[in-house]
Amino acid sequence: MPREFRSLLIAVISAPLLISGCDWLRPGGPPEEAFIEISSTDVSRATLVTSRSFVWAEDPECAGEPGCGTEVNVLLADTTIIDLPYSVTLKFTSTQQLLTEVFPAEEVEARIGLRIAIDGTEKYSNFQLLSPPAEDGSRETMLYVYQFGGRPLDTGGVGGGG
Repeated sequence: MPREFRSLLIAVISAPLLISGCDWLRPGGPPEEAFIEISSTDVSRATLVTSRSFVWAEDPECAGEPGCGTEVNVLLADTTIIDLPYSVTLKFTSTQQLLTEVFPAEEVEARIGLRIAIDGTEKYSNFQLLSPPAEDGSRETMLYVYQFGGRPLDTGGVGGGG
């Protein structure tokens, strides 16, 4: 293989790795912990779903089309009924990602507050009125997804839990 071609091949292969890993080179490096705080003025218990094992996939209904969104495919999650107010500090694993979803434990309309800080820096804070489950069993939830070192995945807001 000619030397120039080898150099070009190495540059082409290395560029995406360097770009995607540039967060790893920033001062402080990857995050160490996430602080989650949940509260409510209407209910005393909530359902908390946390996952560190999920992948992002293109929406199969529009795959390959411009502007097609992505969806979270949760591979493994912990679901817990918690007493409010509630707070927990979670240590990051090697995956450097976290999914947090919360909704009232009872089937009622309720205001839920969710605040998340990554290594002491607040990333998400919202107090949202969530509707009770619909007839088809779906319900509004508060959802926050974080992934370090990849494309911007800090998203928060009301999601549709099922």
